[in-house]
Amino acid sequence: MIKGGYILQPRSFDKSEASHLPPVTRELWFYILRNVNHSKRLGFERGQGFFSLGHIQEALCWYSGFRKNTYSKPQLTKSLRRLCERNMVATTKATRGIVITVCNYDEYQTASNYEGNGEGTTEETRRKSKGHTINKNDEECKNEEEPKPIVVKHDVEEVVNLLNSTTGSKYRATTKATSSIITARINEGFTVDDLKTVIIKKSKEWLGTDMAQYLRPSTLFAPKNFEGYLNQPDQQQQQSKNDGSNVFQDYKCV
Repeated sequence: MIKGGYILQPRSFDKSEASHLPPVTRELWFYILRNVNHSKRLGFERGQGFFSLGHIQEALCWYSGFRKNTYSKPQLTKSLRRLCERNMVATTKATRGIVITVCNYDEYQTASNYEGNGEGTTEETRRKSKGHTINKNDEECKNEEEPKPIVVKHDVEEVVNLLNSTTGSKYRATTKATSSIITARINEGFTVDDLKTVIIKKSKEWLGTDMAQYLRPSTLFAPKNFEGYLNQPDQQQQQSKNDGSNVFQDYKCV
């Protein structure tokens, strides 16, 4: 039995305008189809889902030997715009991501709408096999927890590298305590850029003071601290505009 359910893909897609879109756009389209809800769940309607560009980059990565390749965020943004222009999807901005709705989802994700449905399988045979068919809706009903984002080693390394370069520390991405607290925040829906923002904000505020000792993962990314630090106004930056100095102006979350 194949886990995770299935989606329907019409053969007529090859004759459509969408089949001639750039490869990155086609790949993004089928990724969206595979990951939107099959039924209303967790606040999202059938055919809707929550996405972030960072997680899409990781999901659609590929390797050339040992070299990891990913689509750039501008590529994915442009591809999403193409899909919107063709009324294939609709998008709504959300905190730390975007809600994507597949247009006409019910029309081509309902098996009875297809000509030659079953390709010769009789209705009686379909009824007999119904109990052995895994539908994505059935899988989702078994697990009502929101799926966690994919966290890869590169995410943790990126955060730790910025912390070390900014503060002069020597934390390791392979250390269990460091890796687990970063992974925990990402699994809550925060992005790598969110973690990097906290590093930069608190470094501006604490470097050169007695608080510099707390520029460490266990403090910066602690559940009780992190969201407050992330949403804290950047007072140091405002002050730097007044005196014309900002030693952190070259650090950007990219």
